[in-house]
Amino acid sequence: MLRIVGDDPAPSMETIAAVMAAKREIAIAGIEICDIAMELGCGGIAFFKGSPIERAYRDVRAAKFHPFTPEATLLHAGRLAIGVPCDEV
Repeated sequence: MLRIVGDDPAPSMETIAAVMAAKREIAIAGIEICDIAMELGCGGIAFFKGSPIERAYRDVRAAKFHPFTPEATLLHAGRLAIGVPCDEV
């Protein structure tokens, strides 16, 4: 995605699609990592308020809701790929 966006990206639907696709992958991987951390060795302590894992578990899930959901990212990229207008995101 960095290759597509480059060092000084021009505003375009292609740039948005590339950045959102990267964000989608990072969000999904982050959720998987937090799930694994909760399951491995941490147990119930990881759910207590103030635990770094509890904070990461909660925060990483917010990535799924802004600015695009993972599903909206795929729809946007698909519309762009087949030439359907996608000015409205």
